[in-house]
Amino acid sequence: MTKMRPGLTILSLATMTWGATLPAFAVGAFHPAKTPAEIALDGILHRADADPRQLANLLHRPGADGRVDYARMLTPALVAAMSKAEKTLVRKDCGGKYLKDEICGLDYSPLTCAQDSSPSYIYHTILELPGRTVIEYAWPGGKVAEATYTLIEDKSGWKIDGVTCAHGAGFN
Repeated sequence: MTKMRPGLTILSLATMTWGATLPAFAVGAFHPAKTPAEIALDGILHRADADPRQLANLLHRPGADGRVDYARMLTPALVAAMSKAEKTLVRKDCGGKYLKDEICGLDYSPLTCAQDSSPSYIYHTILELPGRTVIEYAWPGGKVAEATYTLIEDKSGWKIDGVTCAHGAGFN
């Protein structure tokens, strides 16, 4: 039995269902950001990586300084999904309150699905529709996706609307 990549299944279904326009590189290797949506995603990930209080600012934890406005880069539905996951973990792990010197809530970035960051990432667009795209990202030199993103375009530009981590977590 041949093992199919989930992204290709989504791509096949979208093509049959919606007549999606396939990018020229739909089947291929990861590469530096080159489409407008990939470039926007790359900018969002690097802006988040540069935020020393990313989890606090993104998830409204104690110690948030508001340095980065995630509402400008993520849809309200995605912010709500991440906040819900955070609250569930804080309740489960720490009785509903953040405790000093304890890990309460997410212990990785729900944007990159990792605890570390990289000076660069590589991308692979697997679905491209008007105003909506699905992109995978990998670490430099990687051949396996670390996360898959759904991005939507509105009047202010591209925003992340969903994140599915390779380790199983998903938001929106």
